[in-house]
Amino acid sequence: MDGHNGTVSSSRSQVRIRSYDSADAGETLRIFHDAITVTACADYAPEQITAWARPDNRDVGGWDRSMLARESYVALVDERLAGFSDVSADGYIDMMFVSPRFARRGVARELLAFLELRARGSSARQLSSNVSITARPFSEALGFRVVAEQHPVTGGVNRRRFGAVPMRGAALGRGPRSRLPRTRPGRPCRGYRGACDGCTSRSSRQLRTRRRRAS
Repeated sequence: MDGHNGTVSSSRSQVRIRSYDSADAGETLRIFHDAITVTACADYAPEQITAWARPDNRDVGGWDRSMLARESYVALVDERLAGFSDVSADGYIDMMFVSPRFARRGVARELLAFLELRARGSSARQLSSNVSITARPFSEALGFRVVAEQHPVTGGVNRRRFGAVPMRGAALGRGPRSRLPRTRPGRPCRGYRGACDGCTSRSSRQLRTRRRRAS
C-alpha cells in the first residue's frame, strides 16, 4: 500500500467499489503516477520518486495486463475513479493508490474494508502488505504493524519501505476482534456499504449505521 497520504476525514462522499476493467487502465495508471509524484514526494527524494514511478517504462497495455493478473478493484467517488487496490487469495495487498484529488475522503479506508471482506471470502487468515513511508501512519492507524524494514532497489535507486505488515486480528482499528460480518467462499461481499454496488442486506444496513455513529 504505497499511495495513501495518512489520515482521512469523516466528511466524505459515498465511495463505490467495483471490479477493475480494461477500460480503467489509463486512469488507474495516471492515479498511480500522481499518487507517487504528488502524494509521496514529501517522503522520498526526487530520484527515488522517478525510479518508483518509471513514467517512461510503463505503457497502458502492460499496466492493464498486470492489473488483470491480480484481483484488482477500483474506487469511485461521484462516479469518478478515485483509487484502486487488489488482494490475493492469501490476503496480500500488492497495490493501493489514491488520487491526490480525492485525498482525505476515506477512499483508502473503504478500499481496505472491502478487501478484508474479499480476503475472508477466500479463507485468507489475514491481510498483509508492503507499505511506503507515506502509507505507514494510515496502515498503523487501521491495525497493521510493521514487522520488517525493506530497502528495495529499483532502477539502481534504493527506496525505504516497511514489509510484511499483517493485520493484528482487528478490522479498521475496532478492537482485538473484527466486528465486520464474515463471508463464505464464493459468495458476494456482504456487510460493506460499497460492495456489489451497494447491497441491502441486514448486515450492510447495520454496518452503515455503525459507521455513521462513529463519524
